[in-house]
Amino acid sequence: MNAVEGVHYKLLGPYTLPANKVSTTIPVVIFRTPDMENLTITFILQLKGNESFQSGISSKASLKIKVGY
Repeated sequence: MNAVEGVHYKLLGPYTLPANKVSTTIPVVIFRTPDMENLTITFILQLKGNESFQSGISSKASLKIKVGY
């Protein structure tokens, strides 16, 4: 099941990757919801370019996260 922002998680942002960095930490709050008892919830964080940044690495521009309990 795809996660729903505001129901299953909350991004603490908007977030900007600092200049000249190749890694960072993105704060995310995950809410424990009743549907997680029987389902695995999935959400994907994806880099988006702007006028100052183009990743050029499409295979590494997203991160898939599965959450359940």
